[in-house]
Amino acid sequence: MKWGIQTRVLILTLVPAMIISLLIGVYFTSMRLHDLADNLKNRGIAIILQVEPASEFGIFSGNKPALQGVMNAALSEPGVRAIAFFDKNQKLIAKAGPEIAEIPRKITEDVKQHHISMEDTPYGVRFGIPVTIGEAIIEDFPDSDIEEGRIESQDKATQQLIGFAAIELDTTSLKLEQYQTLITSSAIVLFGLFISGLFAVRMSRDVTYPIMAISQTVERIREGQYDSRCEINASGELESLSTGINSMAVALQAAHEELQQNIDQATADLRQTLETIEIQNIELELARKDAEAASRVKSEFLANMSHEIRTPLNGILGFLHLLSKSELSFDQRDYLNTINQSASSLLNIINDILDFSKIEAGKLKLENTTFSIRDCMEEAMTLFAPNAYHKGIELVLMVYDDVPEMVLSDALRIKQIATNLISNAVKFTQQGSVVVRVMLEQDEPLQKEWLLRMSITDTGIGLSPEQQKNLFKAFSQGDTSITRKFGGTGLGLVISQKLVEQLGGELGFESDAGEGATFWFTFRVGKIKETHPTHHMTPLLNAHIALYQPHPTAKLALQHLITGWGARVTEIKLPFDAVPECDLTLFDINRDNLVDASFHDNLKQFKETHNGQIGLLINAVSSEAHKIQKRFHGDFYVTKPLARQKLLRQLTDSLGREMPEIVPVLSDTKLAPVFLKINVLAVDDNAANLKLLVILLSQLGVQVTIAHNGQEAIQQVERQSFDLVFMDIQMPEMDGVAATQIIKRLPNGHIPVIALTAHAMAKERERLLKAGMDDYLTKPVNEQSLLRVIQKWIPEDETILSLQTSSQPAIDWHHAKILTGGREDLAKEMLQLLVESLPDTIKELHQAFLQEKWDVMHGVAHKLHGACCYVGVPLLKDAAKNLEMVLMEQAELEIIKEKLRIVEHNTQAVLKEAHAFV
Repeated sequence: MKWGIQTRVLILTLVPAMIISLLIGVYFTSMRLHDLADNLKNRGIAIILQVEPASEFGIFSGNKPALQGVMNAALSEPGVRAIAFFDKNQKLIAKAGPEIAEIPRKITEDVKQHHISMEDTPYGVRFGIPVTIGEAIIEDFPDSDIEEGRIESQDKATQQLIGFAAIELDTTSLKLEQYQTLITSSAIVLFGLFISGLFAVRMSRDVTYPIMAISQTVERIREGQYDSRCEINASGELESLSTGINSMAVALQAAHEELQQNIDQATADLRQTLETIEIQNIELELARKDAEAASRVKSEFLANMSHEIRTPLNGILGFLHLLSKSELSFDQRDYLNTINQSASSLLNIINDILDFSKIEAGKLKLENTTFSIRDCMEEAMTLFAPNAYHKGIELVLMVYDDVPEMVLSDALRIKQIATNLISNAVKFTQQGSVVVRVMLEQDEPLQKEWLLRMSITDTGIGLSPEQQKNLFKAFSQGDTSITRKFGGTGLGLVISQKLVEQLGGELGFESDAGEGATFWFTFRVGKIKETHPTHHMTPLLNAHIALYQPHPTAKLALQHLITGWGARVTEIKLPFDAVPECDLTLFDINRDNLVDASFHDNLKQFKETHNGQIGLLINAVSSEAHKIQKRFHGDFYVTKPLARQKLLRQLTDSLGREMPEIVPVLSDTKLAPVFLKINVLAVDDNAANLKLLVILLSQLGVQVTIAHNGQEAIQQVERQSFDLVFMDIQMPEMDGVAATQIIKRLPNGHIPVIALTAHAMAKERERLLKAGMDDYLTKPVNEQSLLRVIQKWIPEDETILSLQTSSQPAIDWHHAKILTGGREDLAKEMLQLLVESLPDTIKELHQAFLQEKWDVMHGVAHKLHGACCYVGVPLLKDAAKNLEMVLMEQAELEIIKEKLRIVEHNTQAVLKEAHAFV
């Protein structure tokens, strides 16, 4: 319980006084009452003792008058109310005053002891005493017992009992005196308490009032009333406390006034700052609007640039592709390849800019596919073979043994990173070599991923410290002078760095000016349960091959590759006269060899003295390589950079060995179906693009009707019915969007309309789909993209005659063994893994379909498609791929349901046939 000071002072003052007063009052009152009771008792005893001897004769003789005189004398005593005498048989002899009916029992009990008895009655206190007489022989009373009447001595104990005397004293006066005593004591105690209370209150006021005044002053100071002062009439400690509080208040008031002045000054400064910030916010808002406008202009520029460049590129690349299918001479094919590479480079530049725009917007997404790292790197390096040949640069690929053959990741993005880095290495290297190394950086058995490391080392111009600072800035390069020797957008490294980060790795470099550079990056790939089938193939077992390769790194890589196929390799050097006999000899031909007459003569002499075949490893394009082969009399040649499959095919053909199949992963070799009874409307204002579209569709067996603008397209749809419409967007008179909206309102306007546009921005797709388009294709188009769209939107039951018949087995075991490099045990293991996972996969697809979780369903379908790629289940693989595509395109529910049904059907077929193989 929390008590205040005043309460505490009152309690400490009053409680002791009250306790003492009460104790003293009780004590003295009780003593006074006891004394009054003793006085009454003593008076009664004195009177009864006077009555007893005076009544002996009267009781003994039975003389009532004598007893009357005793009674009158006793009644005259103050307080005596009644008196009575009894004989020894307790019979009343005489009485005066109120009747005493009987002798108290205590009187009879105390006869022998001659005690005076006393007991309370309703009207007072009654005293009784036995009356005895001294020893005598009384003959006048014959009935008396002589033995009892004899008094042997004068001692009371030996006297003879002759009767009893009793008196009763009135207690009224006693009670009155007792009440008076209690009243007087209570009055005295209350008076003492009253006096104590007065002193306590006075003392509490003297203590508490100053304290309360001090407390109120402190509270006012706390509330900010710093001019408050404590004014009390006190002395001692309270006066010191009051003085201290007043001094504190004076100091606080001074500090507050100073603080207030500072606050006023700060407020004025802040107000001025806020006005400045408000002006800056207005300027920033204007700058933001300008930036948004600039961003819109940039986006529009990128879209327009993409459209304007992709439109002619669509025709160039399309007709180059068609031309490549015709019969051409070596020179013509070389020219065609050069044109194709130039057009592809231009398309890559556009793609780099668009990729950079996607990365800035955070909309770049990665895809997971199963692929071979070696095949991916070989394809990347092949792109730079012509440039390397013209510069005389040696391109070398080294894939270490611990690198897994098949991995799961985004092959195109990894290839894009490698292409950017290799392109820079070749671009900035004038002589020497570019070496690409792929190694396993980290392999934790319990993890589901490998960490791979790829490095590209060149002997080029290197980078100075100043150039390294701006290396990863957009649109900047190491050489920023106006007369740059090297071109490029300056986006390659920026894009590569962002892609590497999305792949879970990092990108770095080491370089010194004039001493070349090494760029490296790490990336994570998913694990696939398989060994390295190509590493265990020994098609060249026990073959003896001699090798001349002056470049040490290229020699090490080639030796490592050939010995992995089971052959024994012997290194040879100039001159070639000491070369032992062998099954086959490989000579590296570089630009220095071409102008070295002694090398030509040594090789010619070697050809004449040795029986084995001679293979030439030529750093040149195909047309030049053919001429070099004739000049150096080689039996065959392989152009560099060396592709594993091409080299192995040449070696096995030359040695008469069987060539094992190494299935290319990045290219989807699939027989294209032939579409019949399909009528398609192709709309485009560009004559070249329209012609290309007609040719590509016609090769698929599609009947094509053309229109040059949106108005003509509407007229064609009104005249006849079509199964599909390929609609260009930007056209004169009426664009594709307006035409599509009108077509959709026609009676037969339920036709699927596919947007065909050179715009490649992510927002463009969303805009077109919202505008009414059913699907979207980006130029340049090819057979695969057209085929995918037709398969998606045209029912298969009536319009497609597939080259694969319905009798095709669910499991192609021969193809499964080819996919695993001829290893039947590995093929069984991979099929077993697929079969075990199929029930859970189908269950996941069903759950995702019922819950309409299309992203989850797409992920499961993608995973199933990847798992089927190397198991030899072509029908299930195609069904999973088709399901993945319709989910990616966000097709209608019925289409997704139908594709899921096909996946289930082919899954049951695989499960039914699997028992024959595992």
